[in-house]
Amino acid sequence: MAHRLELSLLKTQKNIKFVSRVYDLLYFIWKTYHYSPKSRRELKEIGTELDAKTYIVSNVKGTRWLPHVHRALNILLRPKNRSLLGFDEASQFAAIQAHMEHVTSTAKDATMRGRAMKIAKDMKDINLLVFLHFLVDLFKLLSSVSLTLQANDTTLPDAVAALRSCSLSIQTMNKAPLPGGHLDRLLSIEEANNTVSYQGIMYKLPDGKSLANLIEENMSVGKQIRLAVKTTLDELNRRFCNVMDDTDKDPDAKVLKCFLIFDVTKWPRSNDD
Repeated sequence: MAHRLELSLLKTQKNIKFVSRVYDLLYFIWKTYHYSPKSRRELKEIGTELDAKTYIVSNVKGTRWLPHVHRALNILLRPKNRSLLGFDEASQFAAIQAHMEHVTSTAKDATMRGRAMKIAKDMKDINLLVFLHFLVDLFKLLSSVSLTLQANDTTLPDAVAALRSCSLSIQTMNKAPLPGGHLDRLLSIEEANNTVSYQGIMYKLPDGKSLANLIEENMSVGKQIRLAVKTTLDELNRRFCNVMDDTDKDPDAKVLKCFLIFDVTKWPRSNDD
């Protein structure tokens, strides 16, 4: 079932433009530091100057489970003080962005310089920043289900309950960010003179628009968020319809419903039951 969950996310990854951009961003960041000890050393030096501990984002391409990708996103957006979860102090994200601008102006290798230029440009895109925070919330929900499905002591009713709870939570993301989630906290940043500061990086907002306006239906990132939600829900329903369907129309659903007899939480609690 965990593998089926992974397959359900393939369409979201391939068909949603912003999801593909996030995967490419994470991959290029990993590639920059994985193959260059010099880049790792420079990133560490910048982190020291910013008084922030830096980490290397892991590879997200190839065979990578959802919790692995979610961990990479968390590393990229890691705040300086995890207990405060604030955005005002420079940390991992700011250190990488500063290093990429440094590489853009100093690297002799054209390939390295071009890759750093693309990373720096994407990290300065306010729309992609908003979508990054949405995606880490979405993948947190899906990663939790993935870990539940992989657990040795998970029963079929446990798996169905986790899938249904995840689907309901994802549906709410179509209208508003998850309460207390990364995107919810990002939208609470104070704005001044049509700009916002994230980890010390200044982002210019579209004329007449606030940060919260960016996730509205008529805005580009808002459209991408709703498309990601719809595609994810459609794929979950398609892949798991035989276990999430309460009706007896589907023969598979009827057979699986019979297995509820093994779920002790469904056993009668009194003689009347």
